[in-house]
Amino acid sequence: VALDPSAGVGLDSSGGIVLERGTGKHVASLWGQFKPEELADTAVHLAKEYFRAQIAFERLNHGEAVRVRLMLGKKPYLNVFHDRDGRPGWINTLPSRTLALDHFEQAVRLGHFTSDDVWLLREMKDFIVTETAGGRERADHVRGKHDDLLLATTIGWSVISRSEEHTSELQSL
Repeated sequence: VALDPSAGVGLDSSGGIVLERGTGKHVASLWGQFKPEELADTAVHLAKEYFRAQIAFERLNHGEAVRVRLMLGKKPYLNVFHDRDGRPGWINTLPSRTLALDHFEQAVRLGHFTSDDVWLLREMKDFIVTETAGGRERADHVRGKHDDLLLATTIGWSVISRSEEHTSELQSL
């Protein structure tokens, strides 16, 4: 279960996706105006429905409130993704975001990832590369559109791809 949290108010929505580990199959989506605590609770419910699945969330901004609710709430959920630095949550820096988006784009292009979710497909269509004021390129949603499901999917794909790479490395030893 991968999450792109928001404040749950205004124009920015929260997105969530459930991907099957091993196949990358898209099995469920979550999108809407969820406050971080509500998103965490809903993610736990989803994770339990899918065999106590691991939960990965973007750790920036509202992700901290998701982390607190998941790990320090009344009923802590312990199957939380920890990034390479050992801390809970998916690191979203410009390099990690760019790499994850490139990796996901390749998976879509090669047919490793497919989805019938019309909302996710719309977000993918409305995600473009633009030039920033400093002359750098940045992949982002078209103004007035959303990228919450797409970013949640990118986080999820990044997490399960790392797990598969790690599993392959272990199997070759």
